[in-house]
Amino acid sequence: MNQTSPLRLSSLALPLLALPSIAAAQNNPQQPNVIFILADDMGYGGVNYYGGNGIPSPAIDRLAEEGIVCTNFHTNAPVSSPTRVSIMTGCYQQRAGLNHIYSETDPMDGLDPEIFPSFATQLQEAGYHTGIVGKWHLGQDLRFNPLNHGFDEWHGYVMGNIDFHSHYNTQHRIDWWDGKELKDEPGYVTHLINRYSVEFIRESVEQQKPFFLFVSHNAVHVPMQGPNDPPLRTAEKCPYRHDKHMDPAEYQRIYQDMVQAMDEGVEQVWNALCEAGIEHNTLIIFTSDNGGASTAAEKYPSTSGYLRGAKGTLFEGGLRVPAIFHYPEGWGHRICPEPILTMDIMPTILEFCGV
Repeated sequence: MNQTSPLRLSSLALPLLALPSIAAAQNNPQQPNVIFILADDMGYGGVNYYGGNGIPSPAIDRLAEEGIVCTNFHTNAPVSSPTRVSIMTGCYQQRAGLNHIYSETDPMDGLDPEIFPSFATQLQEAGYHTGIVGKWHLGQDLRFNPLNHGFDEWHGYVMGNIDFHSHYNTQHRIDWWDGKELKDEPGYVTHLINRYSVEFIRESVEQQKPFFLFVSHNAVHVPMQGPNDPPLRTAEKCPYRHDKHMDPAEYQRIYQDMVQAMDEGVEQVWNALCEAGIEHNTLIIFTSDNGGASTAAEKYPSTSGYLRGAKGTLFEGGLRVPAIFHYPEGWGHRICPEPILTMDIMPTILEFCGV
């Protein structure tokens, strides 16, 4: 490969699939829709298809059975924020000067949209309806808000994680936003993300515009909580985690509940696409922001694919993750063993959408 050329999915895997010619004209009805689903702290074996020891993920498994399954996909970093920088900018996170987890105490630490515009901005300028639901983790201050990064809509939280039920972050604050307004609402976080994803698809269909939807999950990050588990954080008590001393069987039960809730969202998204008759022209990408947590590797080793290391390390367990690309319009199922990084997603999506 020419070393001066950026590594892209489209230069590795997709030519084998007779990539459709996509017109670049604004509001062209032939422009594909894109749904990018990002799990949090999911290791290589975090779903059943990747060897997850019976983890219930039938909707995600179906994407894999019908789409491109990447077996050598790596995140740009073994932790959240720098990987998300690479996704948003298509650059090495070091180039953006942001090779760290964003500060939870300094609100002015974040990805500046004036210096590094995201690919959502380019899609928005090309006529796409753009939205993000769930985790942001690219800066707390309003200047870093997703609405300033090319997204038309946002429902989610700014910090690294929140209580799935009470929505308290690790700074003893409620962290759930509707655009630029702090607006908490009741509900299990994964269920809220699923609901807003479906609503966004239906709004885009009503507007008769192609859309880009970033579904950024909190699962399977700590705190480990299924839909029926109690809140752990309040204004007075905000433990970061509670899983290190958890019984392995209980940990596995909660992990499976969290994946199942996320998988139900994938099914709901697919059903919404089918109801609108746009499933054949919608690219769905599913992957994770980094490898599984060390506790998962210890208490539920199949979730890491039994790879060495875990989140926070540069071993494969910290960087190698599941990645599925599903586009029914003529791709079919295949395995892609080529090495790919998360920063390849931005140029791939832009090229695929003809932007």
